[in-house]
Amino acid sequence: MDLLENLRDLSTRVKWRLPAAKRSEANTSQFLVMPFFEALGYSVHNPNHVEPEFTADVGIQREKVDFALKQDGKPVILVEVKYADINLDNQHAAQLRRYFSTKLDVKFGILSNGLEFRFFSDLENQNVMDDEPFLTLDLQCLDETLIDVLEQFTRTSFEKIKAIQAARTAKDRQRVRQVISAEFDPLSHGIIDHLVGIIQPNEMDEARRAGLMRLVNQEWQEFIRVQSERTDSQPHEEPQETPISSNPDDSTFLEKTSFLAKYSLDGSVEVPVFATFQEHSFEARLSLFGMLHSAASIIRFDEEWLTPLQAGKRSRMSIDPKATYYVNGMNYWQLRDPASGELRPINDLRFDEEFLRRVLSHAES
Repeated sequence: MDLLENLRDLSTRVKWRLPAAKRSEANTSQFLVMPFFEALGYSVHNPNHVEPEFTADVGIQREKVDFALKQDGKPVILVEVKYADINLDNQHAAQLRRYFSTKLDVKFGILSNGLEFRFFSDLENQNVMDDEPFLTLDLQCLDETLIDVLEQFTRTSFEKIKAIQAARTAKDRQRVRQVISAEFDPLSHGIIDHLVGIIQPNEMDEARRAGLMRLVNQEWQEFIRVQSERTDSQPHEEPQETPISSNPDDSTFLEKTSFLAKYSLDGSVEVPVFATFQEHSFEARLSLFGMLHSAASIIRFDEEWLTPLQAGKRSRMSIDPKATYYVNGMNYWQLRDPASGELRPINDLRFDEEFLRRVLSHAES
C-alpha cells in the first residue's frame, strides 16, 4: 500500500485501539504511534529504522527521547510521546526543544499523543525549535491534503534538504490558510471596503457606503452557499476496481499463487468474514475463479452481494459519511483462521495454501 492507503487504514483502526491506548504511554506507543512509523515505512523491529529510548547529550545531562527514526543508522527525526488521554500543548514540546540545542544534526521532531502528530523544525532560527509545528496530522480527522508533505518524511523518500523545503512550504501553506480564513470567513472589514471601492470608485456618502458593504457581505455568503451546494451535488466518481487477479506476466505472482490451480471449485462456499473497523461478522462466499484461480470473497452487505472493495467502501462510509470515496475496501475484510482463531486478511487466501485448505475444510464441514 502507498502512504495514503496506509494512513487511511490506520485512521479506521484508531477508534477501536483508543481505549487500550489511553491506559498508558507505553500502550499509546504500541497501538498508535508505532503503527504510524510503519505507515511511513520505518520498521519498528529494525533498530536501523527505529530506536526507542534514544539517548542524546543535552548540556551535561544525558536525556532520552522516546524514539528516533533513522536513516542509514543515523537519527533523522526525534519523537516524543505523551499518552493518548492528554491534550497536547506547547509545554509538552519542551523536551524536544532541548534536543534542538544539541550538536545532533537532526532538523525534525514529532510530538504525539497517538492521535495528533505535530511536526517541528528550526525554520526560523537554526538549532532553535520553532514554537509552532509546521504540520499537524490528526488521525481521527485525516487531512489528505497533507500527504504530499508527509511523503517527504517516509523512510524511502527522506532527504534532509528536500524535507526542509517541504516543511517551509507546509508552514507557508498553514499561514496562507490562516490569513484566508481571517480575511474571508467571514469577510474582514478591510476586504469589504476594498471591494466596495472597486464597485464604486467615485466618492459616496456614508449611507451609500454602508449599504454597499452590507450587500457585498450578503452576496459573499450567498456565493459560498451556492458553491458548497454545487460541490455536494456533484456525483461521486466511482474508482475502477482493481481486478482480483494480477498481471499474468508477473512471474512472482504466478509462482506464489500456482498452488491454487489444484483447487477446481467452480461455485462458492459460505465463510465467516469480519470488518476490522467494526468487528462485526458478515455473510460471505468464498470463490475460486479467474485465469489464475484467484481466491477471494464476495460479501453480503445491505442485502447485496458485493466485492470486498465495494463492501469495504460502503461500510466505511456508512459509519463515517465524511470518509473519502476512494477507499480500498480489500484492506478492511478478514477471515478467521479455523486453527488459531486469529483474523487474517482475505488476500492471504491467494498466498497461503494451508490457510486456504483450513478455511475450505471448515466451511464444507
